[in-house]
Amino acid sequence: MKVWKMNGAGNAFAIFDARSTAFVPSTDQVRQIAEDLKADQIIALERDVARDVFMRIWNADGSEVFACGNASRCVGKLLLAETGKDRVSIQTEADVLKAFAAEDGQITVDMGSPLMGWEDIPLSEKMDVRGVDVKVGPIDNPWLSRPAVVSMGNPHAVFFVKNIDDYDIPAIGPLVEWHPTFPEGVNAGIAQVIDRQNIRLRV
Repeated sequence: MKVWKMNGAGNAFAIFDARSTAFVPSTDQVRQIAEDLKADQIIALERDVARDVFMRIWNADGSEVFACGNASRCVGKLLLAETGKDRVSIQTEADVLKAFAAEDGQITVDMGSPLMGWEDIPLSEKMDVRGVDVKVGPIDNPWLSRPAVVSMGNPHAVFFVKNIDDYDIPAIGPLVEWHPTFPEGVNAGIAQVIDRQNIRLRV
């Protein structure tokens, strides 16, 4: 089975070509593969009758997720080179994603419309998704608080800050990932608004 090791915007992926050979790892096997290959996520490419490929995604902890933008860009790059097409379609458990090459050579993915309803993300109870009651750090003086939340096939909690470089994402992520507010877990992100058209984001 062919395996690619790729990096998308700082995330490391191990991508397994399961279009001709089944790849059905257990939770423990996913964890071991991720540790051995130093991967943030494990990706399986499977045949799909209607799309160019079906993409299955596991986090390094063995949990399966339904979408990932950076993984989709990596898979898109592989498929565009393989097929010679201008754009390719990637089926996931969440939706159909479309990948194409931008003018600067970067790979762009249309992730579809975001899910903004608290029950769709999902959250543990009804609350304003523009700023949920989640804090990181001391209760009386948190480093981060009230992230906006959204789902693009998997939940994201995004804290807006003045300077993104002041924060250690690898240290913050585990403090937020399994907060009780997020029954299915969440990806933690830090965002800095540069201007009306540009935002720096680290996840």
